[in-house]
Amino acid sequence: MSSTTRLRRKALLGLCLGTLASAAWAGACDAPWMHEGGGFTLSAQPGARATRTTRTTRFTLTQFKKDNGDRCSGKLTARTSMTVGGRNFDSESAVDLSIDHGKVQARGTTGSKLPGDKHGKGVDSLAGSTSVEGSGLMNYIGQVSAPGQRLPAMKMTHNINAQMAAMGANMGQVRIPQMTTQTSERSVGASETLQTAGGRLSCWPISYERSTDTGNVQMPGMTRRGNTTTRIVDHFCPATGLVMRQDIEQGGERSSLVVTDIH
Repeated sequence: MSSTTRLRRKALLGLCLGTLASAAWAGACDAPWMHEGGGFTLSAQPGARATRTTRTTRFTLTQFKKDNGDRCSGKLTARTSMTVGGRNFDSESAVDLSIDHGKVQARGTTGSKLPGDKHGKGVDSLAGSTSVEGSGLMNYIGQVSAPGQRLPAMKMTHNINAQMAAMGANMGQVRIPQMTTQTSERSVGASETLQTAGGRLSCWPISYERSTDTGNVQMPGMTRRGNTTTRIVDHFCPATGLVMRQDIEQGGERSSLVVTDIH
């Protein structure tokens, strides 16, 4: 099953459909990773109590077409490698991405299994129809122009249908028929300078709360429901068009998602 998510600027969490707000946003298609084969790597930096969980996602842009600095399109594919409790999982998802004079759109999501046991080493694999846009990396294109701004709350609903395997053996399905993520109103702080994978960049810190309701998570032999509330600070850097670092606090534990490479 694939999940298709149309993300609207005032309602959905993901690749927002923003309008260019100022000259600082001109040339969104000129970002350093916006070229055929370009992309970036997103790495999780877990807190002290989550040392057994790691995740790295490599985003790659293909079929790239560019008319000018404000109009371009391509296919953005995310390949994720994740370790949870010593077990390794791989997944892949993709969206058709377009930017037209500051309006960002992402359409269609596909999931496919990556080779997890290619050499008989017993590596687990996870094939799920999760969304590239769910990362929220491009949420702020065309939206942020000054400190003190209050950006509207957002909401995203999607589903996951995953197949689990261990050493080539089918271990059953994981299904989340409907997962809903919603944010509070988001507050823009004073501009800051950060050392990033793209060099020293001027970035906007954007703070908010995020709540997630997974609904009924269906796993082999059990059904579980989960709800979480998280405090988030997104560090959005206009020069790359990306949230270069996301700081997360949940249940007293702090962690981060960081763009560690731009190619």
